[in-house]
Amino acid sequence: MHIVKSHCIFLLLVERKAWDRKRYAHRLSLARSSGIREAVTLKDVGDAGFYVEGAAGALAGVRYIEISGFKAAASKPVSADEAADLLRLALQRLPK
Repeated sequence: MHIVKSHCIFLLLVERKAWDRKRYAHRLSLARSSGIREAVTLKDVGDAGFYVEGAAGALAGVRYIEISGFKAAASKPVSADEAADLLRLALQRLPK
C-alpha cells in the first residue's frame, strides 16, 4: 500500500506472519545499533512502536506495520508524534 501526498510516496509495509514479533525486535535492534539514529519508543501505538529518523514501526497482535521513506520523501522532518499518528491510523484501517 502506498500513501501519496503532494507527490511524496511513503512505503507502508504490512506483515501478517507468525514471526512478526521477531521482525519487530530485529528492526528495533537495527535502529538502535546503528549509532547514527536514536530510536524513540512510541506509546499507545499498538502493542509496541518505535520511531527513528526516516522510519517507524508498530506491532499490534500478529501484525507488524512499518512506514519508511520519511527522510527521503518528506518536505520537512517527520516528528515521532506525527509518525505515531500515521501508525495509529494505519492500525485502525487494517482489515479485522
